[in-house]
Amino acid sequence: MNSNKFSNAISDYYEEDIKLELLIEELILEITDKTSKQDTFEAIKIKILDLIQSPINAIISDCDGTLVDTEKLNSITFQEVLKIDKSQTSIQEIQNAYNELLKTLMQFEDSKFDFEILSQEIDPNKQILFIATQVAILIKGLTFKDAFDSIINKYIPNKFEDLNSFRRSFRQNNLELKLKLGITPTKGTQEFLKQNRLPLTVVSNSPLHILKENTSGLQISQNQLRSSHDSYEKRGKPFANVYFESMLDLEQNPENIVIIEDSKPGVIGAINANICKIVYDQIRKTITEKLMQIQSSPMYFSYSENQNLDYLIEQILEIIKEETLSPSNQDHIIYSIYKNLFRPIFLTDFDPIKASINESISLISESNFFARISQRISEITSTTSPINALIIKHLTLNLEEEIKTDLIENKKTNSQRKIKIIVFKNGENEEICNHPYLLSIDDMSTLQKIINLSNQNL
Repeated sequence: MNSNKFSNAISDYYEEDIKLELLIEELILEITDKTSKQDTFEAIKIKILDLIQSPINAIISDCDGTLVDTEKLNSITFQEVLKIDKSQTSIQEIQNAYNELLKTLMQFEDSKFDFEILSQEIDPNKQILFIATQVAILIKGLTFKDAFDSIINKYIPNKFEDLNSFRRSFRQNNLELKLKLGITPTKGTQEFLKQNRLPLTVVSNSPLHILKENTSGLQISQNQLRSSHDSYEKRGKPFANVYFESMLDLEQNPENIVIIEDSKPGVIGAINANICKIVYDQIRKTITEKLMQIQSSPMYFSYSENQNLDYLIEQILEIIKEETLSPSNQDHIIYSIYKNLFRPIFLTDFDPIKASINESISLISESNFFARISQRISEITSTTSPINALIIKHLTLNLEEEIKTDLIENKKTNSQRKIKIIVFKNGENEEICNHPYLLSIDDMSTLQKIINLSNQNL
């Protein structure tokens, strides 16, 4: 009887395995053209298997161009607002400005980013629209401030007095256009939102009131929205802030979150947050374990004073978060991501996200990041009780060395905690859609099928 049960279990296992294979093949046929080559099918299969190897428990999605089709509205708005004089500005100048912006944001000294310049002949009557569209595409995923300071004000000078006048002009024209044409959900979004049962957070560099406006026709509540523009630091993608805060809110590990993006800064920001969460979790674990050891010591049981350790721990965790998201730490991480994600030569056995995780941990370990955390924790002693001051003194003793050791020892495990990223095609993001390591979809309902596959694969 036991033998029969075992045989039935094996049979069921293989039957489920075959079912999964068939569902994956069915999904690949949906994503690709039926005339696609065999190697295209195999490449997509590898990407899907990578996405479903661990369960998906939460979703973080970009808004513009991903959930709602606002890209065309933005392009038309830029055409109207900028009214670019083709004799003063060229596409090449705008793309050069974008290259310089990325170098500034990512602190690269010797790197050159080459973007494809469309060299075909352009109808002179369409030149202004074409350049305005290029501006909209190039600043996609960036904050208004970054776009204005480095591109618009620099290469289209004397158009606006300052950032606020540009923002007001864009906002007025864009709102009129939205009222006239309406905001359309992207393909499959309404179907996906009806079927979705997982926690969903929508992130954007747009101000919160615009984010609310753009999602007003969707089944999304206000508490699901998060704007980098309205955060304390106001650091937009490719900085990690908006994605990192969303991960903390969702209370999920990076490997159990899927992120939907449609821009290069957004993809970099998502991987950046993945690395920050790994570093943050490891430091938090090390400090918590050390605190528990200190608390279990007989010396501390002799004190009757209320130690208020909960408040102390909150302060320490806030310090860790602030330092993890500090610009100096972000520089190391963004540098590593960009270098690995956009290598000129792609290797078949190379995983850019895992490589970015490992390299970033090494770069951070070589910086003064942990020393800053230890210093800031020790500074709390002047504002706390004597017993807590004593706890902090013991807590910071050899803390830097212990955290570094823990991070390095867990390097292999940490690299497995990589986030799942899917790129949404919207017709204006070819470069990131054609990335050899990222799955791209053009229908949001496909996301639900991937989620179902991840849960079926358990």
